Amino acid sequence: MSWKKYWDEELETMSPSKLEVLEEKKLRQQIEYCFATSSFYRDKMQLAGIKLEDIQCKQDLSKFPFTTKDEIRENQETESPYGGYLSSSPEKLKRVHGTSGTTGRFILTCFTQNDVRVAAECGARSLWTAGMRPDDTVFHVFNYSIYVGGLTDHLSAEYLGATVVPIGVGQSQAFISLAKDIQPTVITSTPSYPVYLAKKLRDEYGMEPKELGLKKGLFGGEPGAGIPATRKRLEEMWGFEARDANYGLGEVLAIFASECEAEDGLHFCGQGALIVELIDPDTADVKKIEAGAEGELVLTTLEREATPLIRYRTRDFVRVVTTEPCSCGRTSFRFKVIGRSDDMLWVRGVNVFPKAIEETVMKLRPQVTGEHQIILDREGAIDILPLKIEYAEHIELNHLDKLRKFIEDRFSDELRVTTKVELVPSGSLPTFEKKAKRIKKVFKGE
Repeated sequence: MSWKKYWDEELETMSPSKLEVLEEKKLRQQIEYCFATSSFYRDKMQLAGIKLEDIQCKQDLSKFPFTTKDEIRENQETESPYGGYLSSSPEKLKRVHGTSGTTGRFILTCFTQNDVRVAAECGARSLWTAGMRPDDTVFHVFNYSIYVGGLTDHLSAEYLGATVVPIGVGQSQAFISLAKDIQPTVITSTPSYPVYLAKKLRDEYGMEPKELGLKKGLFGGEPGAGIPATRKRLEEMWGFEARDANYGLGEVLAIFASECEAEDGLHFCGQGALIVELIDPDTADVKKIEAGAEGELVLTTLEREATPLIRYRTRDFVRVVTTEPCSCGRTSFRFKVIGRSDDMLWVRGVNVFPKAIEETVMKLRPQVTGEHQIILDREGAIDILPLKIEYAEHIELNHLDKLRKFIEDRFSDELRVTTKVELVPSGSLPTFEKKAKRIKKVFKGE
């Protein structure tokens, strides 16, 4: 069947100038709404000396103080359960999710019926961009729990019109059994999960992954699918098209960016629902969104009723690929995620993200399998990056020293860090049914 090219052609192909007019109108409405309904934001504005008329356009947002996860947590602890952060009456809430806090207390994100609709709309727009269609049968392998992603992503796929089978995590046996009967066309999961599932299929069922007949793999939740070598590995293993297709933050929007068929960065798909800023993470200065720009994403919701976010610091570091229209016809800017500040490592003064380590390892295939682990024996900065890397089955033992030296030199050249590489046999390192855990913190007893 022939499907339309875009989920929402008007928004996805809108000129930047026209989109800015729409965003700024919604921005003024969101600020007015927050001032009227949320003591949390009203106090922030009054403390900063900001009046409603001071915020008229996107550039004026820089006058508004940032909002952080710690602020929200403290507010909800003081005024349990939702705090003055809640901007709608509790009676209007349809769903409440939680994200982890540093104290162990959940930070609560709430949804009204309209919030549910906006999340589904942006999620469907993103999934359509990635190639999901109403005639797809989707095996959804994300976590159904208090966290936002699993359920919200499921509902986005349903909203798009697809048939969704809620597999969840830890249900690989059910996945394989049901796949033989239902014959799904799409898997949505972390990019590390298909590697785990392939091993299970071969070891326990004597099957090759391609025998399940999946056509598309739409991935998110961790680095991987946006790395060309990782994508190629998955496509060769499974025979499907692999896309980086599920970028979002639970407290903002579960999905608001995906790759298209051009596979050249994540399309921003939150038009009309979010304003995006890019800042220098150290100085907090606003940076222009242009090709090559790097910085921390700061997000402002435009239609959120229950728990709006104004200038929310995501701690996600990104690189803008381009602001030019794509070959697919979409006009949104495209970006790649570099990593999260929570995951960043300091190696003798050089900041290194796990994604960059994975990219370097994957370039070493076929000499290595791609499986690797970062071994940390202490907290904080380190002088040498310890790595365990699986060597491929065809590598002879008398060649390991030469391969180890080659790998350590490659890391020095590409990432400017000194590594201590331990090569281990293929199959030695764990694969992951749940989210991949590439960092092993020995100092915490892991």
